[in-house]
Amino acid sequence: MASLIRESGRDSWKLRWHDAQGRRCSIGLGVMPKKSAEQFKNRFEELQGVVRSNTTKPVGLIEWLDGLGDELHGRLAAKGLVTPRAKRSLKAFCDSFQESRRGIAVATSVRDRQVIDVLIEYFGGDRAIDSITAQDAESWRNWLKDHGNKRDSDRAELSDNTVRRRTGVASQIFSKAIKWDLIRKNPFDGLEKSIRENPDRMQYVSWSDVLKLIDVAPNAEWRALLAFLRLTGCRAPSEVHDLRWADLDFADRKITIRSPKTRHLGSRHAVRSCPMFLELVPYLEELADVICPGINVPMSERVFPFVKNGTTNLRTPIERMIRLAGMQQWPKLIQNLRSSRQTELLDSFPVKDVCDWFGNSPAIVAKHYAQSRSEFSERAKNQPTVGFEGSKGGPIRVEKGSKTGLITDPQESTTTPHHLPNPNENQGDSSIVDDACDDCDGSTDRRYWTRTNDLNDVNVQATDKKPCKTQGKRRG
Repeated sequence: MASLIRESGRDSWKLRWHDAQGRRCSIGLGVMPKKSAEQFKNRFEELQGVVRSNTTKPVGLIEWLDGLGDELHGRLAAKGLVTPRAKRSLKAFCDSFQESRRGIAVATSVRDRQVIDVLIEYFGGDRAIDSITAQDAESWRNWLKDHGNKRDSDRAELSDNTVRRRTGVASQIFSKAIKWDLIRKNPFDGLEKSIRENPDRMQYVSWSDVLKLIDVAPNAEWRALLAFLRLTGCRAPSEVHDLRWADLDFADRKITIRSPKTRHLGSRHAVRSCPMFLELVPYLEELADVICPGINVPMSERVFPFVKNGTTNLRTPIERMIRLAGMQQWPKLIQNLRSSRQTELLDSFPVKDVCDWFGNSPAIVAKHYAQSRSEFSERAKNQPTVGFEGSKGGPIRVEKGSKTGLITDPQESTTTPHHLPNPNENQGDSSIVDDACDDCDGSTDRRYWTRTNDLNDVNVQATDKKPCKTQGKRRG
């Protein structure tokens, strides 16, 4: 049991008790109301019981200890009742954080360093990390939006997605502090971190536009690189930097691409195979004729040696070529090349194959890469878009104004039967009767079911035969 003693002539309090060896101990609580001193005494006795029984601290006791000021917490630590608080400055902690992430890609390390620099710029390197509150984190985020752009001299503000991304990195850094028992709560929790789709910064870059850049490119290396970026859609500069001549299989027309970004996810994500597309072959062959791999240089030599590392600036030279070609620069210079190519390939190849070539997933493609193209809107306006398949799999040709039970103009018919005949179907084959329709006998024309409410404003021309009794019922 502990005793609460009011110091004579003062409004301060002292707590006195006997330790496990019977020695009398005391700590000063300082000036506080009697009720607060009594509450402290109750918590203190709870702490004593936990220490003597060597049991786990209850959540309420942990929160009380976390809320104590450094001075009182230090006095309890001096008596051996709690572990001393580790004092870590923001700079020292961030250095330790980067040291713990040696295996990450170079570009990821650079991204971490950028966020660490703006954290230290705002809070100061000597700031104790446990003193940074949720309000401080929100203030930092607002400051970052207005002052965080260190690259573009013509604008100081950062885009919303960049702010979100850097807030997410800051949250990741402070999550490590929780893991290391340096703080209890992450001050960046609750702030917006997820990247939002920004269609205003997505632009389809056609192959003909890239050909204009290739025409003004300074040498074969740059011609091959521009074609490689647009036609393979690889991540640049990281995946370009790791490309070797041995990775180019001209015989089987395959390219092996190594991805530092996704290497940590396992072997399937670290290395992938991509077709050597027909349009790309002449540019790679031109470069091979100049370099002579296997003769003048070993096959292990990098294909684009001027891309010195995963952070090489490709943006500035490409901007220069865009100006020489008299073109308008598009946003997200390299990412839109990747996005345009994946959008283009999805028009002709299965999504699973295209995602395997690009090293991403259908969900990521739908959210960040696939683009809407105006030519498809024009095609949809001027070509039939709804067709039906008969029970034997044969497509029924859509023809405006047809009288054979096919799609017509809305004005040409007001009848909308719920299924259509298949002109290719053997009318005498009673083995293909739809067994879901109990009211139809074997002599029916085995009409093909479709939901009329899916046809929107398009009507279907009625056939000579009457629909069965289940017309209008939704099929289960």
